[in-house]
Amino acid sequence: MLKKIKAKLLVTVFGGAGTPVLSASAGAATETAQRLGCRIYGAWHGLQGILNEDFGDLTALDPSILEKLMRTTYAALGTARDKPTDEDGVKIARVLQAHGADGLIYFGGNDTAEKINIISKAAASIGSSMSMIHGIKTVDWDVPENIFTPGSLSAVRYIAKEVRWNSGDNWSMQGVLIIVVMGRNAGWLAGSAARARRRPDQGPHLIYCPEVDFYESRFLSDVKAMYERYGHCLVVVSEGIHDKDGTLIAEKDAAALARDAHNNAVLSGSGLDQRLCSLVQSGLGIKRVRALTLGAGTRSHDDVAPIDLAAARGVGQKAVEYALAGRTGSVVVKDFHSNPSGGFRLEYDLVPLELVADKTKVMPRRYINEAGNHVTDAYLEFLRPLVGLELPEDFQLRDHVKPVRKLLTN
Repeated sequence: MLKKIKAKLLVTVFGGAGTPVLSASAGAATETAQRLGCRIYGAWHGLQGILNEDFGDLTALDPSILEKLMRTTYAALGTARDKPTDEDGVKIARVLQAHGADGLIYFGGNDTAEKINIISKAAASIGSSMSMIHGIKTVDWDVPENIFTPGSLSAVRYIAKEVRWNSGDNWSMQGVLIIVVMGRNAGWLAGSAARARRRPDQGPHLIYCPEVDFYESRFLSDVKAMYERYGHCLVVVSEGIHDKDGTLIAEKDAAALARDAHNNAVLSGSGLDQRLCSLVQSGLGIKRVRALTLGAGTRSHDDVAPIDLAAARGVGQKAVEYALAGRTGSVVVKDFHSNPSGGFRLEYDLVPLELVADKTKVMPRRYINEAGNHVTDAYLEFLRPLVGLELPEDFQLRDHVKPVRKLLTN
């Protein structure tokens, strides 16, 4: 337990997109700073908040406001995806120095870890020994050194519910439905859709992840087989699926996609869903083919996984403790332990920024079936204790109704 430390100031900021539990990290960081007797500022809307000296003093927030903050299901401080240049890094460090900051806590994903690494090096170049802490958060589950990332488990719950509902709707309409989910380089979220399937004839019948090359001819063959077997087919794909040459399917036969500050293709609104929809219609002649993209709703909903919320709070608390100890690095969710009574325990660690900055944790191949078109039971077993939500058995009226004998078509 750290002793109270006087005359210390920390600044916290958000990077990347929000999640249902991101604000819980800021709330827990503020609560910990108050308990340990130091001040804490929040920067509004990402790094621009620091560059513009647009801060809010969070130190005096009372417990009732902090509790509301920790249950806010969006980025309460605002956020941004901008990437600092080396010059920006120096200016940010000078602004923090001018305000007497002893540490910066930057909550975000792998791109955010790269940003704080840039700022950390810039600060060192001007002789600053300020602590730089990256607090992990992302729905994508794709940051190395983490057993899961705060935000991802809530995304998994959302996806399972959406796929379950749409599977029933697709069965009733007897068509093909293609659902695109987030996941530029990793299929953790797409694979989790398998939790919605409780019957062999229920979707998702096919799942495609970026860890396995995507072949259009094989895709059409898979869809044809499932459609002929069940009379309907539900497909889930990661937005980042690509061919054997690494070309994004979303970019094939289309204008190049826009790129963000980290040179990542902007996949939201890429048209991947409609492209695959047209491919099935033209290649298989199936008339009823629909497409759906689970976009911002994946990270902007209020169905929060309990373990997600606990992890977000834990990361916020640890970030402050490490910062006040003068450390620099990335706070990660290192391990998870459950017990028969339903309780759980989380372990955290601080790892060098270089281990997570601009790096991706992909799904192990053992979690994807040999054909590359679904996940294995091993992945579902891995998810079960973490997500904490089992969907009910699917009701099928046809299972309970006695068929009438055919008279003319035998």
